[in-house]
Amino acid sequence: MAFTINNVTLVGGNIVRDAELKYTSNGAAKAAFDIAMNRRYLNKATGETVEDTSYFKIVLWGKPAESLIDYLKKGKKIAVEGRLSQRRWTADDGSNKSFVEIVATNVVLMSSGQRQDAPSAPGQQQESQSNSDMPPQQQQQQAPAYDYGSSFSNDDVPF
Repeated sequence: MAFTINNVTLVGGNIVRDAELKYTSNGAAKAAFDIAMNRRYLNKATGETVEDTSYFKIVLWGKPAESLIDYLKKGKKIAVEGRLSQRRWTADDGSNKSFVEIVATNVVLMSSGQRQDAPSAPGQQQESQSNSDMPPQQQQQQAPAYDYGSSFSNDDVPF
């Protein structure tokens, strides 16, 4: 069997509607929600900027589904890492049906989903966004700032 990679990472998607939490017959928690990912590109023929939106079904299983359900609300910006999964079935009319969803293995809440206004006076700094509406395991997890400087060259890259 050949080696395959099935890994998806979506960063900056907006939740389209509140996640739904359900339980399977054996008691496994399943949160399901959709996210919208926007993409802008230049139409070379017309010279116009075009905005395209793609929608993706996301499924989150187990304890993470139960822990995050109160935070997976419409408008929140998230990052999702997981794998693609295709579900197939035969409809009542005999036709074959299928759809692809992302089975999430990691979900990161990126924003509160609330609009932040610009500072009201010149020179006034906007307060950093509160993360009190995020679960405790997500709070205070900001990536450290690294200064890579100009010390890297192509010879430093191992491939």
